[in-house]
Amino acid sequence: MNTASELQVNSWTISSAQKHLGTLIEKATVTPQIITVKGEKPVVILPLADYQKLVKSIPLLLHTDLRTFLNDIKHDALHFEQFKLIFDSYIFSAQQFQENDGSITLSLNEIDIVENAPTEQDARLILAQSILHYAEDYINEFDYWYSAPNRKKHFPYILKTLVLNDVHLIGNNIICQHGEI
Repeated sequence: MNTASELQVNSWTISSAQKHLGTLIEKATVTPQIITVKGEKPVVILPLADYQKLVKSIPLLLHTDLRTFLNDIKHDALHFEQFKLIFDSYIFSAQQFQENDGSITLSLNEIDIVENAPTEQDARLILAQSILHYAEDYINEFDYWYSAPNRKKHFPYILKTLVLNDVHLIGNNIICQHGEI
């Protein structure tokens, strides 16, 4: 990718971009081009090689900066509440089974984690702790877990877990449904 000092970025209005599309595309194969709309800069056109390098670096950026980002969110109540809302649609659900000895087993549907405890509340907390441990492992070994096809879909749940970062909050977010053996 080009360094900032090497870039000669051109800025185009939307009308000039439309009129000179061929020239814009030709220049965009070498350096990023910015298209402005009403003085704002909503679009950047990148050379394909730069775009591909950028996309490949996203997992690395997530791995190195995600913890700092999440810690910053936790210290800002407004952003914390906004991020909790973003992940509201990602619901932890578990099948609940009562064992012959009276204990409760919870089997998480979204991630293959199963825990057993004497009571439902204890099982929720133990399951929440296991979810939190898995989320930490997932982020610490992001390239490994995210590249696994059956684990990629866990990512939003991992983020939700790390935003909540409290076994009681996570446990209270688990919806239990009575299952049958």
